[in-house]
Amino acid sequence: HYGAIVKVNYKTRRGLPLLINGRWNGRPLPFGSEVLDQKGNVVGSVGQAGQAYALVEEERGKLTVRLNASESCLIAYTRAPEPKDSKPSLQSFSATCSR
Repeated sequence: HYGAIVKVNYKTRRGLPLLINGRWNGRPLPFGSEVLDQKGNVVGSVGQAGQAYALVEEERGKLTVRLNASESCLIAYTRAPEPKDSKPSLQSFSATCSR
């Protein structure tokens, strides 16, 4: 119907945002690769130019990047300290994904 508005509820996730300029074997991470936390939860994906966006729960840890059906690699991260009362800011860094 013309002009109809439908209310839709979306489930959102809160976390600590990371933007990683990732490389694997000297090349950018493959576009569309999934990023998983240490519990195996999908927490992000790889976009253009090997940039991975992830929303993590922990201040430090390791992320697994699924390169394809049979290969994956690891990226270790440590977020910089932030004031307790502030909203978590997007932190970015460059990393080489390794086995």
